[in-house]
Amino acid sequence: MRYLRRSTPGTPAWKTAFFHSCGERSRHRLVLHLAWAAGLFLTAPGTAAGQGVCDRTPQVRDALVEISGVTTCEEVSSEYLAGVTSLQLQWTRIGSLQAHDFSGLSNLSQLELGYNSLTTLPMGIFGGLHNLSVLKFRPPDMGRQKLLY
Repeated sequence: MRYLRRSTPGTPAWKTAFFHSCGERSRHRLVLHLAWAAGLFLTAPGTAAGQGVCDRTPQVRDALVEISGVTTCEEVSSEYLAGVTSLQLQWTRIGSLQAHDFSGLSNLSQLELGYNSLTTLPMGIFGGLHNLSVLKFRPPDMGRQKLLY
């Protein structure tokens, strides 16, 4: 699985390698994927305040409860959410996500969503994740192909 890491200003190595190893059609596809991803980051999600953790996608809710060490979703505080830096959601059979699933996770730097049944992501789902530097995502229908997000 390949994944994207933010790097220092300038042309990232992944971008240089990708553009030299693929044709014009693949470049256009990459531009469309990047534009779509930018829209996900730039569209503001709902506020984390008042939404809590209980109304999130069950797999996201359960992961946040488990790593917090509490017993119920009501016990997960906004202070705790701000302290989460990594969220592992691969192989959790997620079919869809809600726009506010990652709200309040302002220090999240690594998010793994691979090997789920996700076909679309809601606009703004990554809004507010300014520290996100690693996003691992592999749609199940990609087979052996690799996709950068």
